[in-house]
Parts: sequence; C-alpha cells; structure tokens
Amino acid sequence: MAEVTQSNLLSELNFRYPLRKYQTEILDLVNKKVADGEREIHIVAPPGAGKTIIGLQLVSTLKCPSLIISPNTTIQSQWGQKLDLFLPPDAEAFGSRHLLGTQEDKPLKPITLLTYQVLSTPGREQEYLDKLAHQAWIEELRNGRSLSVGEAEIRILDLLQNNPKAHQKEISRHASRLRRNLSDVLDLNEVLHENALALLQSLRRQNFQLVIFDECHHLTDYWAAIMTHLVKHLGDPLVVGLTGTPPEGKSASQKTRYLSLVGEIDYQVPTPALVKEGGLAPFQDLVYFTEPTETEFKFLQEQHEDFHDLIEELIRPTNQSDQQSMAPLSLWVQERVEELNAKPELLVAEQPAQYVPKVKKINSNTHGVRFNKSDAKKQKAESTLVPMSGWKYFASRRPQLATSLCRYMYKMQIPIPREIEMNELIEESPVLEDWMVLLEDYASHKLKVSADKTDQKLYARLKSSARKLGYGFTEQGLRKQASPVDRVLAFSNSKAQGVAKILDVEHRNLGDRLRAVVVTDFERMSATAVKSLDGILSEESGGAIDALKTLLASPIGAEVNPCLVTGSLLLTDKRIAAQFVDAAKDYIQREGAKLQLIVKDSDNEAYSEITDTGAQWESRFYVGMATEIFERGITKCLIGTRGLFGEGWDSQALNTLIDLTTTTSPVSVKQLRGRSIRLHANDPAGARKCANNWDVVCIAPKLEKGLNDYNRFVRKHEGYFGITDDGEIQCGVGHVHAALSELTPAEVFASIEDFNQEMTDRALVREKIFDLWKIGQPYKNRALGCIEIRKLRKLALTPPHIHRNLNYKEHASELRSHLIGVWGEYSILSVGFSLVALGALHLPLMLATVPLLLTISLAAKKYQSLYNKLQIETCKPNSQESSLTDIATAVLSALQRRHFIPDTVTRESIKVSIRTDGTYRVFLDDVEPEQSNHFINCIKETLMPITNQPFLIPKYEYFVGDVEVEEHGEQKEKRFFRAYLAGKAEPRIAAYYPVPGLLARSEKGREAYEAAWNKYVSPGFIVATETKPELLNRYFRMGPSLAQRLLWE
Repeated sequence: MAEVTQSNLLSELNFRYPLRKYQTEILDLVNKKVADGEREIHIVAPPGAGKTIIGLQLVSTLKCPSLIISPNTTIQSQWGQKLDLFLPPDAEAFGSRHLLGTQEDKPLKPITLLTYQVLSTPGREQEYLDKLAHQAWIEELRNGRSLSVGEAEIRILDLLQNNPKAHQKEISRHASRLRRNLSDVLDLNEVLHENALALLQSLRRQNFQLVIFDECHHLTDYWAAIMTHLVKHLGDPLVVGLTGTPPEGKSASQKTRYLSLVGEIDYQVPTPALVKEGGLAPFQDLVYFTEPTETEFKFLQEQHEDFHDLIEELIRPTNQSDQQSMAPLSLWVQERVEELNAKPELLVAEQPAQYVPKVKKINSNTHGVRFNKSDAKKQKAESTLVPMSGWKYFASRRPQLATSLCRYMYKMQIPIPREIEMNELIEESPVLEDWMVLLEDYASHKLKVSADKTDQKLYARLKSSARKLGYGFTEQGLRKQASPVDRVLAFSNSKAQGVAKILDVEHRNLGDRLRAVVVTDFERMSATAVKSLDGILSEESGGAIDALKTLLASPIGAEVNPCLVTGSLLLTDKRIAAQFVDAAKDYIQREGAKLQLIVKDSDNEAYSEITDTGAQWESRFYVGMATEIFERGITKCLIGTRGLFGEGWDSQALNTLIDLTTTTSPVSVKQLRGRSIRLHANDPAGARKCANNWDVVCIAPKLEKGLNDYNRFVRKHEGYFGITDDGEIQCGVGHVHAALSELTPAEVFASIEDFNQEMTDRALVREKIFDLWKIGQPYKNRALGCIEIRKLRKLALTPPHIHRNLNYKEHASELRSHLIGVWGEYSILSVGFSLVALGALHLPLMLATVPLLLTISLAAKKYQSLYNKLQIETCKPNSQESSLTDIATAVLSALQRRHFIPDTVTRESIKVSIRTDGTYRVFLDDVEPEQSNHFINCIKETLMPITNQPFLIPKYEYFVGDVEVEEHGEQKEKRFFRAYLAGKAEPRIAAYYPVPGLLARSEKGREAYEAAWNKYVSPGFIVATETKPELLNRYFRMGPSLAQRLLWE
C-alpha cells in the first residue's frame, strides 16, 4: 500500500506557484538535453535563485526515484521544507513522510536525501593511504638516491626502528599528497566504511535514475572521487549539479574531477540578473577603514625598521659626492636587465591556446548565459617554434621578477631598454612584494654566492628582515610565511570599534528595522596563534567574542542588543535575556524538543549564556532558534562565525552584513554576501529592501606592509559585481569606490575619514541605491570592458575646423564668406530699393538714399550678431567629456577601417560618463566581448602615460586664455578670433599621445589611425620615436591615471 501511495504522490508532484522565466528556461534546457541523450546538467545560480525549486521541479517532471546529496544537514533540511510546495493540498499532512527520506529508511524512499559525508564515511582509508605512501616513498628513494627496492625498504625499516617520529613524518607527507589525488588511486573496497558500501548497494537496488548534487562546488577532491564511483555504480543516471559558486582557483586535476562529474556550465544566472528580475534584493558594497591601535602600530613599525634601513642603504649611491655614482641595488638591477636583454633570441615552443567554452549570443529578454557543450570543440594547436628575445623569455618564465625590475628602474629613473614593452603595471611604484622579489634575487644571485664577508653579512640581514614581514629566502626562491604583521592587521582591535560605528549609522537610518549580522573567522584565537603577539593581541582579538564585548560596552549595544552564536556558545545581551528565553521556549515547544534552558550569568560580563545539557542542544538547533528570535527583532544583531553564517544559513530579514573574515575564496565570498540579499516576503517594506554589505579593513598606509588587509579586501571583490555610484554594475573593488583598485597607491588613504564619511553617507540612501538598480527594466546579460580615467589634464581649445571636417584655411575662408555674405545680401537689397525710389517713384535723391542707409544699418546689426555667434562657436573650448568622445571616435573609426569592429557600430555606441569623484568612464556598447576588448585596450594605450612607445601622434590646441578667470580674457578671445579669421592663428602642440599597439604594428593600421585622428581629434602626423627620441624625454610619464574595469549590462 505504501508503494502505491509513493508512486501516486510522485506522479502528482507539481509546483503550485508560477516559475520564474529563467527557471522555465532551465527546465526546457534539461528536457532538450535529455532528449538528445546527454546525462550531465550543470546549473549555476546565486543564493536565493531557487535552486531547490529547480531541483524538485526536475523530480516532478521526470517522476523517477531521485537521489539528492547535500554538503550538510542544514541544506539537506531545506529540500524537505520546499517539498510541501509541490504536494497536492490533500496530501500536505502526510505526503512528505511517504515520499522523502534519508539513509535511515528501509527501504529507501523515492526521494532520498543524503549528505556527502554519509556516502564518504572512511573505514580503512588511513591504512590504505599509509600503504600507498610507503610505496611512494620507495619510488622517491629509488629516483632521488638511486637505491634498489630492497635498499629502500631497509632504509625505511631502519628509520622506523631508530627514529619512528621521522618515519611517521615522511609517511604523513606522502599520504597528504596522495589524499589530494585520491581519485587517481581510489579503490572503494579499500577506503569506504562497510556501512557506506552497504548504502551504495541499496541505492543501486532502488534504481535511482536522477542524482542531484547540491552545492556541487565541493566536488573537487575526495568527495568528487566517491561521487564519481557512485554515478558509475548506479548505471547511467541523469546527473544534475547545482551551485551558486563554481569552484575557482583550483588545480588542473581538481577542475578535471569536477567537470568530469557535472560537465561544463549549461546555464548561469548572474546575481545582477536576478536582482533585475526582482528575485533578489538590490545591494551595495561598502567599506569602513580603521587604523591600528597605538600599541599595534608601534609593533608594526618595529617590524619594518630593518627593512627601511636596508632599503635606504641599498638605494643610496656609494659615493654621494659623485653624481654619476649609482646605488648598489640600482647598479645590480641595471646590469641584470642589460644582461637579460642582451641574450640572443631563442626558438621557443608556442603554447596551445586554452580551450574556452563558446557562449551563445543572448538577447535582452534572455535570463541566463547558456554554455553549449555539444557545439564546443576543443581546439588543437600544434606546437610551433617562435623566436623570443632573451628578455621576453625571462619575463615569460619569471613575470613577477620582470615586473619588479622594471618598476624599480621606472621609480629610480634608470633608462629602460626600448625592447621592454611598457604598461600601466610597470608605472606603479614598487610595492612590498616587488621589493621582496627584487631583494631575494639580489641576495641569492649576488650576496649569497659572494666570497666577500660583507656581502654575506648583508645577506643575513636581508633574510632576517624579510622573515619579520612574512617572507623567506630559500633555494626554491621567495616563499611567503606566516607573519605577525598580517595577523595584527587582520585581527586588529580597532575593527570591533569600526563595527560599532557602522551599526550606529545603520540604526540611525533603519531604527527597529535594522537586522545586522557580524561574521568572523573564529570565536576566539588559539593560544599558539597569539603567543608571538603577547601584549599586542589577545585570544579574543578579531573574533566573535571581542565583537560582542565591544558592542555591549558601546552605546549602540543598548539599541541592537547583540547575540553571539557559535558552534559551542549562545550568548545574549543581559538586558534582553529574559525576553530571549521566553521566545526560545516558544520555539522549543513548537519544534517538539525536550529541552530545559539554563541561563548562566556573570557579574563581570554584560552577557548571559544560554545553554542546555540535553542531547538535542546542538548548534544546528540553536542557530535556527536564534535566527527566528533575530527576525522578530528581540535582538537586532547576530555575531557568529563563517562556518555557521555561510553556506546554508538563511534569514530573509537580514539587511546589513558586516564581514570581518579573512577568506578571499570566491566560493566563500559569494556565499556570505548572498545571505543579505534574500527578499523578505512577510515584510510590507520588503518590496524595496536594499542590503548594505560592509567590509572592515585595517590599514597603515605609511608602512610597506600596511595595506595587506586592504589587498585582501581587493581579492575578495575580484570577480564580484556590484552597483557603482553612477548606476553601472561593475566587477571588482572599483564598484565600492572609484578610487579603489588593485593598484591603489598608499597616497589615496591620506585621509581615511573622508572615505568613511562618504561610505556612511551612501549607507543612508538605500532608496537611491534601490532605484539605481532599475528593477524590472530589460537587460542584455553580458559583460563589457571599460576604462576609467582620473587626473585628466585641463584642455585648451581643440582646432575648431576639426568638427566641420575642414582644414584650418578652408574653415577660416568659410567663416569669412559667411560674414561677407551679409554685406553682399544687404547691398543688393539697398541698391535695388534706391533705384526703384529714383526711377519709378521719382523721389528726390535725398529721400532715395534712405532705404540704402536703413539696409546698411540692418546689415551692420546682422553682421555683428553673426560675428558674435561665430566667435562664440569658434572659441568654445572642448569639455573633457567631449574630448574623450572625440578620441574614442577616432579609435573606433580606425578599428572599423581595419575590420576589427563592424561598420554597423556608430558613434552613439560610445558611452562617456562621469562618476561622483570626477572619474571618467568610457566603454563601447552594442558590441561583442572581443570587439569591446579591442576598443578598450586601444583607448587605454592611447591615454596611458608616455614611456617608450614606438609611435606618437600630436594633439594641437589653440591657447586663447581662460576667459572666466584671466583679466582681459574677453579682449584675448576677440584678438584670437580676428587672427583665426585672417588665417593667422597658430595652434601649438599641447600633448603627444601613443598610437595603440593593435594599430601601430602595421603601416595600414597607422594610416587608418592618423586619418581618424586628423578627422576627429587634431591635425598631425604620426612620429616614430626611434627618429625623435627627445619626445620620450620631454613628455615622459605625462598622462592621466587609468584603470581597466568590467561592467555588466
């Protein structure tokens, strides 16, 4: 009877609400792929996109026994909650029990929910790995020490008997490496527990035809190996991978395991698209900067002292009285680069291009990016030998050192060989990483191998100094090490104070509607982590406990009544303890749990601990309880760790996220930020919910390693899209503020108070941010490159004849003709009237001349009016925006002439806008990504500072005088216009601009660019710097600050 009920219920499953359009498209795509015989589906959708609904709808559509596997029980339970939305109304009370089950059910239910851990329970895994490690050790000894198998066995046995600790260390080293590649050596019968093996047999007997891997980004290592064997064990099931964050930054073998299980991405729903759809709440990313406490800063300074002294010593000329004398490091760098550059060309095998899945073109009504695997064929590129200079070969092998060498030369004004191609990265001042790479090369190649005792002492000093800042000099090169400096910045005591200030701002704006969560890495630090920082940081610094205590001690604590939730503790503000416990008892009663809450108070603390001794008192239970109490507003601020408030945790009421974690993993970052953008269905104001996501960053700009925490913040936002102040959706840290980028110089942080004020001002205008997202308006769902320009020079007068498509002489002649034409027109009229008056009307001569005088007067007025108009039009200077548009038009025209961009793209597709801080943004709309990249790269290369580019082109301008400021400016303008009319005005070269590389590399490309430049920007001929090297010196480093960005539209 039960089987009949299950079968009937499975066939009657159907979602009772309308699906979103992208959900329908996904289901249509699945049906098509199944019809085509494909057995792998890979769906990427952000948290809140309804992946659970998509999965259950697939079960409903296919109506077959289905296995759903999740990373933890919290996520697993969400499937059971959503199933009720698919059951017929008359089956809601009992349907889930008959349909849904876990591994505990015998027999298994038609929809079985498991965790990856249950299927991967190890049995003799360690024993199996130790055996493999022993074999790997033997192979290492045979290859490294040329021992026979027998000799290797004897050596290992001697080590086991005489030094068991060393033996275990070697076995553990090999076992760790093997565990990472376990799928390559895996034997299920050797690894899995007998219960897991029995469960696999049960699954096979049940004939599960659909397997859904929820949060499948976890499947890159051990779990991936087990799941691959599971799929083979089940025969040929349909495999569906669901994730909001596909794994990034993984090794080639990890990527292979992942993709072999779920396949390439079939459909991706970007977070901005879902926000535009109204499926997720709009949001903005904000940052609050703090500075180390006085004690912390003093410690950081001490760690930098040796480094400062050494740098000062190494860049100081050996003979300061001799201007030609070079500093030791400068001499080394110059000789090193010259040596590399002088090496003969090598024939190097060209690497085949990496395979990139083709992306189907999508229109403005499409809600997802589809990756077509059936059409994507891996391109095979035969290895070909290409000539490569000594420097280029070195730069391809050691790119970081090559960049550091060039940055040092650029900073110290050492001539850079012409063969080295300049770019905006080289023009930045060396950062700490550059100095360390440079010093390690200097130390290893010169000092360490020197017989000079002075050099050897300097080597020891350099090595010691580097260690203090978290770097090690080894035979394998520079290695990063754990650094006390990093920990002080990451877990500074100032951050908790920053959290209090953020909450104060947010509460002033939202009042009782504020629902904030503060996420940390840990509850408290381990004792060993702070051992070397005794007196600087405590065990609580940077953790959840520290955040709770700081808030309770600040005035905002009384308003938000914070509550701490970790894997071992539940603490709440004493002021609401009684109210919290009453709400908790209601929750316990509804859940049917048998718990008697215990409240522990301490006279020394402002919080109460809520606990219970029962077996049901576990984090999974009390996290859900605390979340419900939080959503009711009894506490307005939850504090906890990333492990609890990351993947799987959900609170629709959450509207403010404060991130104190140090993780930069794309998976973790996207999951954490996805918590705050769930729509609040039961809140009347939820329809216009807009979330604020805060990072708290501690910086010490005056110290070389003082921006480490900032650099971590930059990495967090890599690949992450957010709204900018001017309404564009932009990837990377630039969407937080226009001045921020991966190359932000320390000078930008001269006044962090200004930054913080701007951020808090933006936090108060959630309604404005909501409107910037333009919810419900169509979008194209594609990424476009753009260039952002800061510190653009003040412009003089662009030659007026350019916009008339005339040369100067032609334009001046045309203006004179217009003015002379007035006199000609009125002369004819006046003579005609006078002749009529004398001849036909027989008027006296005196009266007959009246019309002549009147027309002359009218002609004079019209002439003056036209003269003034032409003067205004001719002398009107270009704005920076219009000048950028002209340059962009010239670039577009040249690229079109060389067939890099279609002729159908018009000037109207060029978009130039200005951000609130005065930064200009330029991009090309209505084009494919490759065409956009060509355009943006050419714009960037045109505007970038002059260094050693092979070709330049001048921009001529007329310098009339600033009529708004300069005294007698009006007279200067009149004088200029008279000279211009007479053909005697002389423009001057205001600047030279580099010719972009894509066009500079061929004569036809240069011709196209010169013609376009002359038509839209300025007259002038392209100049080869090889023939006029003085131009490079005269205009060296002249140009604005540039940053390349990525937009979504």
